[in-house]
Amino acid sequence: MEVHNRVHPGGVVLTDPAEIAREYEADPSTPWSQRPGETNRAYSAFLIYRDLGPSRTITECARQRYPGKCSRTKPHEWARVNAWHERVAAWDAHLQAAADKAETERFAQERIAAARERLETGRAGVNLVKTWIRALGDPSLIPAGTIPSFLKVCADLARIEDGLSTEQIGGTVRVITAQDLSDDELARIAGSRSE
Repeated sequence: MEVHNRVHPGGVVLTDPAEIAREYEADPSTPWSQRPGETNRAYSAFLIYRDLGPSRTITECARQRYPGKCSRTKPHEWARVNAWHERVAAWDAHLQAAADKAETERFAQERIAAARERLETGRAGVNLVKTWIRALGDPSLIPAGTIPSFLKVCADLARIEDGLSTEQIGGTVRVITAQDLSDDELARIAGSRSE
């Protein structure tokens, strides 16, 4: 029996027919598995044809199966009798589905890594702001005009830390100083802080 090398998806070249059969034909119900009544020679030629890829031709399969021989008509007959075109279409779809699954998994892993990076960035930013506030000692030293932008930065950092978007969601921040409040409002605030 003639042996044809097959390249395992991991890049290992398989030469033993038993290894090849185990690798590619583990499930006899697949369309690319050997059919009942399909001879080993016909199936060996089908494997050559299948593994030629999307630009495959039966003529190229015959040339590889019977190098140097003038008559290469047998693969054409086998292809017709054993529905090679339909079987390789199923094989190509199988390979595409496996490639699509791998791409989806890769994309998901990239998104997870990016989310982790955003989370780490948000946490580092929040810690930096906390350190800055502690270093001031007295939060009243923060100039009133910088408080809205400071609060926006704090809110953005908190949203990043929670893995959320920092896009504008509406609303405004208005800074109120003690001079803007009535005596009753100041007393109410002072009373709520002492409770």
